[in-house]
Amino acid sequence: MIIFYRYVCDRRSVKHPVICSESGRAIVSHHSVLIFEAASDVKPVAHQPKPDDIQFLLQREEDLYAAVMRGDQERSLLYVEQLKQRCLEEFKEGVLSIEQLVSVDGLCEWVLKAIGGSDPVQTYNMNLSIFTSTPDHWGMGQLFPIVPIHKLDQKPGARGVLSDLTCDSVGKIIKFIGGESSLPLHEKDSYGGGGRYLLGLFLGGSYEETMGGVHNLFGGPSVVRVSQSDGPHSFVVTRAVFGQSSSDVLRAVQHEPEIMLQTLKHRAEEVMHTKGGGEEEEEDENEYKNVAACLDRSFHNMPYLATEEGIKFKEGVLSIEQLVSVDGLCEWVLKAIGGSDPVQTYNMNLSIFTSTPDHWGMGQLFPIVPIHKLDQKPGARGVLSDLTCDSDGKIVKFIGGESSLPLHEIDSYGGGGRYLLGLFLGGSYEETMGGVHNLFGGPSVVRVSPSDGPHSFVVTRAVSGQSSSDVLRAVQHEPEIMLQTLKNRAEEVMHTKGGGEEDENEYKNVAACLDRSFHNMPYLATEEGISE
Repeated sequence: MIIFYRYVCDRRSVKHPVICSESGRAIVSHHSVLIFEAASDVKPVAHQPKPDDIQFLLQREEDLYAAVMRGDQERSLLYVEQLKQRCLEEFKEGVLSIEQLVSVDGLCEWVLKAIGGSDPVQTYNMNLSIFTSTPDHWGMGQLFPIVPIHKLDQKPGARGVLSDLTCDSVGKIIKFIGGESSLPLHEKDSYGGGGRYLLGLFLGGSYEETMGGVHNLFGGPSVVRVSQSDGPHSFVVTRAVFGQSSSDVLRAVQHEPEIMLQTLKHRAEEVMHTKGGGEEEEEDENEYKNVAACLDRSFHNMPYLATEEGIKFKEGVLSIEQLVSVDGLCEWVLKAIGGSDPVQTYNMNLSIFTSTPDHWGMGQLFPIVPIHKLDQKPGARGVLSDLTCDSDGKIVKFIGGESSLPLHEIDSYGGGGRYLLGLFLGGSYEETMGGVHNLFGGPSVVRVSPSDGPHSFVVTRAVSGQSSSDVLRAVQHEPEIMLQTLKNRAEEVMHTKGGGEEDENEYKNVAACLDRSFHNMPYLATEEGISE
């Protein structure tokens, strides 16, 4: 694109422009490859047509039956797709049962196979979590190049879709680059590589690692850092970091795995004692030891399967300036006819991607209300915007079909100059799925229990949120080295300026600022030193 700009400018004798581009994804997406294993595959069950199936085609689908009989593949494909969609709607309305829907689906597959219009598609069960490792695919349908990383000299003999380890129906990849609904893959029993089949997902180096949370308590994968080298293999492994263990993941969501493990062991021991002694005592003791060892492995190993190694604007029709102009014009028209209250934007000290990923990914709505001044009528309408640089880091849809919230004016509230809101009903997935997008880590956590005291509650635990160093360490960087490198560079600049007393004081201020930046949370600082 830049070369094209230069070519046009040169032809028109126009001075080359200064081009500013937000190209972060394009620049860094190449730096990372996700490698994962196909743990197993499931072949489609062959559908054997019954007389009722043929009768179904004759009675309800005369056009499809006629197209199949004359071998018209194009029209047969069209009619099959229409039949699938119609039956799916009937299932949703309760007209068809799940068994009938499955039968129709199998019948359609049989019809397509009979006319040569369908390859059997297998499901490859992958040892990964789509939500953790490819959140952009789950959240916004981003497509990534996915290919096997061995047997590339052999022609794949199967078509497949990918399913992950989670219990969620959307934990799968069924859309691929080029408009394909399946991938060309090798049969599970026909490849080499020590009984394993590895695939690589490319161009995921920008947001996937930072946005991936711990959905279903699957943590991040192991990381290997590779650099170019002059050696025989042209590369060298400079760092290898094991992925999070089950204990690490539990600790990340503010549980105490050591106490949990010990509690489970105590329960197992109690069961052993209730079974009695006698001749079976030694057998019970061995059983307990096996259970305890299994629990140890479960907590200390990774939560994955064990392996042998352990719209128009969007279409480019309007420019961003034209879009903003149209938006402003619409607001002016609504205000002129009395159809619009002025809506303010409240800049919130949080990351939507980290703290409410279900809203970003699937439009889940949560109750959001101020948690003080509830005895005063709100005097404004507002939408919420977060600290990130992303245009979709905002909440503009609310419960009840509202496009704004009733809030208090920012200069009219009490509470020590602060205005706090609460987001409710987010206790299931938000904490586990929230990653470190834009390097914003998890917030501080306070555990509260009911109590008979004067306030009817007691704080049983308080945990500060992740510091900038914690977040950097979570994505396999080394903050201590980074901090020291920045300090060294600042010191070099001081020496080049002469190194006087004023320069020395300036360096000390810079060094102290760097220390705070690395050791504090990456959110805006508050009076109490924590971020809500």
